[in-house]
Amino acid sequence: MASRGRATAGASSSEELQLWQTVRTQLKSLENARSASLAGYERLVRAQSESPTKSVEGIYNVVENCILDEQRAINNALEQIDVLTALRQASMDTSLDSRRRKRKADDIGDESLDAPALDTKSKMVAESRRTRIASNSLLKRSNSLSATDTEDRLLAQLPLQRGRKVAFCQPQRGEVLAGDDGEVWIMATVIGSINNDPHRYIVQDAEDEGTAGPTYNTTIKSIAPLPNSVDSLPPDDYRAGTRVLALYPDTSCFYNATIQGGGPAISKSTPRSKIQKRETELLHTPYQLMFDDDGADIKHVPAYLVVEHP
Repeated sequence: MASRGRATAGASSSEELQLWQTVRTQLKSLENARSASLAGYERLVRAQSESPTKSVEGIYNVVENCILDEQRAINNALEQIDVLTALRQASMDTSLDSRRRKRKADDIGDESLDAPALDTKSKMVAESRRTRIASNSLLKRSNSLSATDTEDRLLAQLPLQRGRKVAFCQPQRGEVLAGDDGEVWIMATVIGSINNDPHRYIVQDAEDEGTAGPTYNTTIKSIAPLPNSVDSLPPDDYRAGTRVLALYPDTSCFYNATIQGGGPAISKSTPRSKIQKRETELLHTPYQLMFDDDGADIKHVPAYLVVEHP
């Protein structure tokens, strides 16, 4: 599926390369100016020590000019580095957005009702898509576990520990894609709680983990902890038709989807001691999902990357 922002990648790379060459030239000029300043300073000190009464005004003027040249070289280099940094950050942001977005604009546009050669299956998919978008907010809890069961399971996991992976609803900004309810859910990592409050957290984009990337202050209402043990999995598999959030394959974004089948095959009646021994296997057992605005394609997503919509 084509990535957004790819058309400008070549131009950005070329501009970055040109700027980097300019920065290298500026740094070389700075090195030369610095050497000239040091040489002039040493000459000035030597002249004063050899003949304290001799005028060194000429040497002093030379040193002053060298220092001014060095300052100009520093300012020019810093200016070019700032431009290069900004350009590089913009390029990274564009690349990140293109990796995250699974949809092309024409994949999520409205279907033309009078388009030729639409077979019965395509018409059904198109109609189903419009129905889901119109009623998505009403379906989030449909056919799922009771709100009480979900809340109890969440409370048992609080406070979330540092390093815990979660689905995080980013603050809305920029373009909103049709059918996403204006929400963008990304994979994030818990950095810590705010004032030891088990309902308020600092999280970071999982793709920025281990870097000085931005962090977000949020509440448990905008977080869906990802299962990291059998105890954090639902007590019963999600039934077919259950509405969930799931990580779309090869992206770091979560999207609304409908369970079609699969799952770790556990239930409340399954002895916990029995499933504890198969924890890793069960967490990685895939569900079969149909993502909204993705046609009739069935995707397989591990159980630990599938959660109920908060």
